[in-house]
Amino acid sequence: MLLTFSPPGGEYLERLNDMLDNEGFEYVHQVYYPQESWEEHGASLAHAGYVHFWQPQPEVAVIKRFSSIIPGYNDRLYGRETKVPIVPRSDGKLLHNQFTSAIEGGAQHVIIYGWNEYIEATQIEPTKDDGGAAYELTKGLIAAQRAGKLLSEQEAIELWHRARLSGTQVNLWEGDMMKTHAFVGALYEGVLGRQADPAGRAGWIANLKKGMAPADVVRGFLSAREAKGSVEPAAARAFETEELSYHDMTLVVKAGDPVQEEIRRFGEHEPWVTNALLAKLTPDSVMVDIGANVGSLSLLAGKHAPEGIVYAIEAFPDNSKFLQENVRRNGVSNVRIIPIGASDQPGFMTMFCGANTSNGAVRGGDEDVLRDPRFVNVPSITLDQLFSDAERLDLIKIDIEGHEPKALRGAEKVIRKHRPVIICEFSPAYIEAAQCGDPSEFLRFIFSLGYSAKVLHRTAEPESVGGSVEAVMAHYQQAMESRITHLDLMFEPA
Repeated sequence: MLLTFSPPGGEYLERLNDMLDNEGFEYVHQVYYPQESWEEHGASLAHAGYVHFWQPQPEVAVIKRFSSIIPGYNDRLYGRETKVPIVPRSDGKLLHNQFTSAIEGGAQHVIIYGWNEYIEATQIEPTKDDGGAAYELTKGLIAAQRAGKLLSEQEAIELWHRARLSGTQVNLWEGDMMKTHAFVGALYEGVLGRQADPAGRAGWIANLKKGMAPADVVRGFLSAREAKGSVEPAAARAFETEELSYHDMTLVVKAGDPVQEEIRRFGEHEPWVTNALLAKLTPDSVMVDIGANVGSLSLLAGKHAPEGIVYAIEAFPDNSKFLQENVRRNGVSNVRIIPIGASDQPGFMTMFCGANTSNGAVRGGDEDVLRDPRFVNVPSITLDQLFSDAERLDLIKIDIEGHEPKALRGAEKVIRKHRPVIICEFSPAYIEAAQCGDPSEFLRFIFSLGYSAKVLHRTAEPESVGGSVEAVMAHYQQAMESRITHLDLMFEPA
């Protein structure tokens, strides 16, 4: 019997179940919802393979769909009254609760998801690096169970604090770099039948260093189109929809879309970005949302600037359809949808997007774009062309998975003319994957336009870094060490 906590949904759950079936495991996926939430959402969850479980902790009140298994929810991060006492992970209670509940449920093996929530600092469940305490406590719980004993809550807390004081560090990947190169190279030759390309090899090595298990790397190669000799059939693009509540609005999204998971669980998406953006809007602001996805931020901005205009630019066809429907359903009449891509020149771009996600990205190179339906060609235009006659432009929000440098270079004239605040996702890894040049040169370009930057931290106040490329890159390196994939930057006229 294998029991999991907070398992992922959609295709990830299907892949996990396939793996467990192949290994001959019996398994149960438990979802932590109060009874009223289970009655509301349980049918679809049960269809996905979940069963209901609820074990309240007396010191944590239930707000919306939040369960006691996720203590530490902090209303202050959203500027609301703090209704739920913060129960930090740092005392070991949460792991003890999960593990003990699993054993009492008859599990012989336990998978606990969400290790990033213990090790990295997250916005939704604010924590700090635990110095390996969660790792040591889990080992202690397992050792005690094997010896026929369940640790008490107090014993778990004491073990946790001893681990914290010892300064234990968890090394996610301890492989020698030369052996790592050989390992990845052997997979290219043995599975794909070719030599490793430099960018691909570097990407897999980076994944290993960030904690990806070698077995998962092997599975990644085995599932590659090159290895399978086929591509995803067109039927795989079919999808169902679901409705999510978001700031007194209703969003229609792809069922199980992982991009919407924060909204699905918490009614928010990247609130550190949302809060910074809304603080810059006035009732008559003119905003451009590049990479509007299904429209959550565009709709919210439109409501906060009722006398202004929000231009929602979304190139991927599936997303623009959802965007159009969400604008219609919520009656936000000042959102203007522009279903094309933003780049440094007019033409066409090749975009990739899987069937069960809305996270499209501009990609090109050796992909089989003719036979793989996940690739589509979309028209592109420069913002300089699009807004050449604009009288006003106050804010640009841009999140397009590494294509930001080209999109903003194509907006140089309007940026110089209107001096908008720019809120931008920044990930050197994404920029390189999108073949959009040197990330440091992109920063120098923005700073050359007379801008300074702030890092929008997930669990702290925005931090000014002025016009320092080195400071931004240092923050990015720190984020990578915490397994955070990107920075969110706010550029303001200096």
